[in-house]
Amino acid sequence: MPDHTDWRRHRVCPDETTALIRTTTGSQPRSEVQIEASRHLRRSKRPKAVMRKIFANWNEAGICVYQAFRPATVKAALRRGTFDKGFSLDRMTWIKPSFGWMLYRSGYASKHRQEAILKIKISHHGFRAILAQAVETSFNPKLYDSEPAWAAALARFEVRFQWDPERALDGDKLDRRAIQIGLRGEVVKKYVNDWILQLEEVTELAKQIGGAVRNGRSILPRGSIGTRIHCR
Repeated sequence: MPDHTDWRRHRVCPDETTALIRTTTGSQPRSEVQIEASRHLRRSKRPKAVMRKIFANWNEAGICVYQAFRPATVKAALRRGTFDKGFSLDRMTWIKPSFGWMLYRSGYASKHRQEAILKIKISHHGFRAILAQAVETSFNPKLYDSEPAWAAALARFEVRFQWDPERALDGDKLDRRAIQIGLRGEVVKKYVNDWILQLEEVTELAKQIGGAVRNGRSILPRGSIGTRIHCR
């Protein structure tokens, strides 16, 4: 795969699905990248199509994703600058570009083994490499001729993805989908050893937002307005 700094197009799945990458303009900040899935992912059997785009925060160095772990795992990762004790290279790990969905999934950093949240900046090259071999977790007849063909691709490639209902910071569903991306095998090793650029713990911010939501406060903590936390 060509490694261009100014990248605009790459594959999301190993078959015919492509993604268009564009920097948002106008009312949306330049720091947000929309990775627009092709029409094959956008189509829906329901009358109203559900938006399936990857909303991720980025800067020139990389793109931010989120993961939740036990506090000890996060502390070990922060000390090393990448994952260490408590993180298994032999298990599938899921990354989430959506901070709102991460908050909802972890119960604002309160669920078992999800009491600490990391914001992880990975390189653009790494993110492209991940998406280049991603296979959807459910059979999509617009991408594969048969379920056996899809199952074979799912077994062959080391990245999978699924679309879940996107969440606002207060947990409400939004009219779009949020992507989860699962990594295993050699891709996990490259993620840990080559692609991670920076780690930042955002557990306290998650707890503050959770407290604001539970108490019905309209003003969320500084830095949490909207659905983005900027990469630094």
